[in-house]
Amino acid sequence: MKYLLSLLAIITILAVTIPSSVFAYDVASQYPIMGTSTTSVAGAISKVIEMHGMTKLSLILTATGGNFNSTNLVIEVSEDGATYVVVDTIALSTGTTKGAVYGAGLKSSTIAIDPALFPYIRVTTSAGVGSVTEKLYYVAGS
Repeated sequence: MKYLLSLLAIITILAVTIPSSVFAYDVASQYPIMGTSTTSVAGAISKVIEMHGMTKLSLILTATGGNFNSTNLVIEVSEDGATYVVVDTIALSTGTTKGAVYGAGLKSSTIAIDPALFPYIRVTTSAGVGSVTEKLYYVAGS
């Protein structure tokens, strides 16, 4: 019992003297942000991704029921979530899958910046073909 009380006293002293920041962790750096967004047939995607401090972004866009029919994937960034600026326009041509990656050294092509450093990223497509359903897969990490 004496040893148990001594151990309890030591743990209490350590808990009081160690700064609380040692126990805290940044959830954003621990877990990636990921998800999907799917259109209805012939619809367009418009997805806002809140980066929460993440510094890398990967996107995959797929077409089911046909091809993209020369539509575009547009990447926009925002500091406040209200006003967006286009930084990348990716031609989807007539394929059925397209991907994009942003992060350190991987910049957008329309304006040579790293979109992943902005707190808000909006990903949009133009309206698709009558028989096509588009699906966006995204992962943001650090």
